[in-house]
Amino acid sequence: AFYTLPRPVWTLPCPPIIVTVFDGRQERLRMSIKARLYFLVVLLAMLIATPLHAQTSPQDVVAAFLDAWNQADYERMYTLIHEESREAMPQQAFINRYQQVQNVLALTGVEYAIQRTQLQGESAAVYYDVTLVSSRFDSINDPGRIMRLLNTPNGWRVAWSTMDIFDALAGSAQLRPQSQQSRRGNIYDRNGQILAADGQTTVALFTARQRMPDESQCAGLLANITRQPALRFERRMADNLPETLFFLVEIETAVYEANRERLLNVCGVGQGNTDVATSRPHRTYFGGNAVAHVTGYIGPIPAESEGDYIARGYSSGDLVGLAGVERAYEEILAGRPESVLRIVEPGNTVLRELAGAPGTDAAPVVLTIDRDLQLIVAQAMYDAYAYAAGNWGAPGVSSGGAAVVLDVNSGAIRAL
Repeated sequence: AFYTLPRPVWTLPCPPIIVTVFDGRQERLRMSIKARLYFLVVLLAMLIATPLHAQTSPQDVVAAFLDAWNQADYERMYTLIHEESREAMPQQAFINRYQQVQNVLALTGVEYAIQRTQLQGESAAVYYDVTLVSSRFDSINDPGRIMRLLNTPNGWRVAWSTMDIFDALAGSAQLRPQSQQSRRGNIYDRNGQILAADGQTTVALFTARQRMPDESQCAGLLANITRQPALRFERRMADNLPETLFFLVEIETAVYEANRERLLNVCGVGQGNTDVATSRPHRTYFGGNAVAHVTGYIGPIPAESEGDYIARGYSSGDLVGLAGVERAYEEILAGRPESVLRIVEPGNTVLRELAGAPGTDAAPVVLTIDRDLQLIVAQAMYDAYAYAAGNWGAPGVSSGGAAVVLDVNSGAIRAL
């Protein structure tokens, strides 16, 4: 029965019977007891035969799930997965999985096209194609996917597993970007002399106090070689027993060779077989503290910046510029690593290769600094403080100084 009366309050759809109830201010709807009982019986029968959740189709749920992924709404995605899937994957672990994909791919969007749905009782299989849009890799086209769903009292829900992220991403398999950094570019001064370069070595020096004819002379020699305060080395010595072999300093290999004899005679470095430890080839900086504040230095990617660097093609643990020119010109000095995205088992077996991104070559950077002049200015600063160590140069009196040498014709910085 369908009644058309003014001021409807609510309408209950229950085909083929639609009953509209009204507030009764203009006309009271009258039904016989028999009609009321008949209506209730029919209504209950239809609610049992056609549950409300069946009004949402499996493909609608899949579309809602993928739309939420496109919006990075992982909490919404979690509400659409089946209860058994939730028991197997807690919400935070679920969110972490998708956030990892977001970070690794630098994901900017999820595009999809639903192809067809296959129903079988209370289960369904939705076939669809998806494209993951990444700012790090080319778009990853992944056609022929299948998302499986189960019918529940709350509607269709996704029988989710990690393979709904990528096929083959099952169990303990991981999504792993692998990159190959090219050799970092050198930093040169205005005359083409090296200020920073890969493949160089340094030496760490060790000795014992009992080997030194005069500890203050050793401290003075080390201070002069490294342009550091002698007091720093005197304190380092005082912290050790006379017979204890302890670390003195790390210097460039060339600087050690030039001062080998004096270090042996004054500091006792070289009397033992373990006094000099040569490093593996790595990036070194000419002149030590004479230029290091200009060139800066490199180090492992900071934890708080890892996501940003990974999105740019780096891998966790790569070395990047952390200060000075090394940081300011990171993209030039490091280039862009060539990278590939794979699904890998814990034993490093590659299950699937998903995408790749070409790299760019590293390039050198040339500064206006004049290396020889920079060393002269740095030495002059050190000499001034060493001379005034008992006066204005004492610790607690002057905390430091600065010097800038400019080319009067161009304004170029020759020493800093």
